[in-house]
Amino acid sequence: MAGDYDAMEQVDEYCASLTPVVAMNPARPQLSELRRDDSNLFQKSISLALMRLENDLNVTNTLSGEQTVDLTRKIGKRFYFFRFEEILYVLERGAMGRYGKNYNRLDAEVITGWLDYYDVNERTPQAVALAQSKLDADRLSDAELSKFYDTARHVRTMIDRTTIRTEKRLNQREADYRAFRQQYLAQKQAEPSFDLQPTHDHDPDAARSDAQPERAAETA
Repeated sequence: MAGDYDAMEQVDEYCASLTPVVAMNPARPQLSELRRDDSNLFQKSISLALMRLENDLNVTNTLSGEQTVDLTRKIGKRFYFFRFEEILYVLERGAMGRYGKNYNRLDAEVITGWLDYYDVNERTPQAVALAQSKLDADRLSDAELSKFYDTARHVRTMIDRTTIRTEKRLNQREADYRAFRQQYLAQKQAEPSFDLQPTHDHDPDAARSDAQPERAAETA
């Protein structure tokens, strides 16, 4: 990329056009996804972005090769929920001095400080605003709310009426059974054969024992 000035110019124009809303586009993959799918491509992309930043700043105290690799790994772990475009956006604004002076040094502390500042002061408010706008879009209008409550009230009334009818049927069945039982007992008691005295059709000994007191009385 260093020798391809047209490509470098296109990258510069793209980075300059980025905004938090564009960079946070949910359609773009997070750093964690990039690293999972192709760790080598992830490492190379972040490293090239850091190299571009060094060229833009032209500072003396910069990252070594090993420090660049280590910082890339830290960014992938600490800011895994960022999109790659957000990294480009932060580095672009950092190079412009939007996050403070660099004091002729560019190291992990400076860059992670920029990313932290962006996360707290730009990214989080924007994420909250986007979430709130989605809630507002999903919220029912006054007319829709009125229709919902009318429907709910109608369903509740139907449930209440069904419950009342069911209880009435159960109570009526209980009352009918009690009336039938009382009528049946009255009819049985009115029949001539209805006798509560014990019989000894199947117990002749018991019958003889009952007859002995009668014969004793006749003899006397």
